[in-house]
Amino acid sequence: MRMTKFWALGVAVIAVGACESGTLDPIEEESLALSLAGDGVEVMEGHQARPGNWVRRLIRGINQEGSEEALALLEEARDLRGEAREARVAGDTTLFLALMEESRMKLFEAVVLTFPDAAERTGSAVDEAINRITERLGDRDAPRIRAVLEEATQLREQADAALEAGDDLTALDLNFQASRLLTRMVHFIRDGHRRGDRQPGSGPPGELSEHVSEMEF
Repeated sequence: MRMTKFWALGVAVIAVGACESGTLDPIEEESLALSLAGDGVEVMEGHQARPGNWVRRLIRGINQEGSEEALALLEEARDLRGEAREARVAGDTTLFLALMEESRMKLFEAVVLTFPDAAERTGSAVDEAINRITERLGDRDAPRIRAVLEEATQLREQADAALEAGDDLTALDLNFQASRLLTRMVHFIRDGHRRGDRQPGSGPPGELSEHVSEMEF
């Protein structure tokens, strides 16, 4: 219900202020972020690279086409995810996040092994999403949205550097983080969903590990 309310308000803000500049109050900025994230989702879907759907599709591909090594990595990822869920039930959040991080990276190893161009394709989709969101944002004063865009851009720069260095796994990880920032932007700017002192590329926020924990693979 709350999401519906924010969506309606976001559409209203865009309709009234699409060609205007100025400072947005916090509610307007969150509403605009929700609308802009919709653009990010549209772009990522167009590239078949929306985070959730993208991972599910790649997992199916690994199960169908993956080598024995890739399938073994996928099984390790499942086992680690199971251990992570047990840690969460036991109330050990730190261990839960650590195990989910391991699970996610095993999953990405399997992806890169089976689909060597995954990092590059995801990066291209993120670049297009950043460009579209930036264009729609215009010159409006929306510091939290701009902070998300800046971090996504920094993640992309780091991903390209990793790709040039031959580290496809790190590149995929960074591009995936950037895509999550763009498609779930409002969750990263609302109170209670802060990224805290995490530096770009230093590791996924808890929300990302939560996302992976809910995947079926």
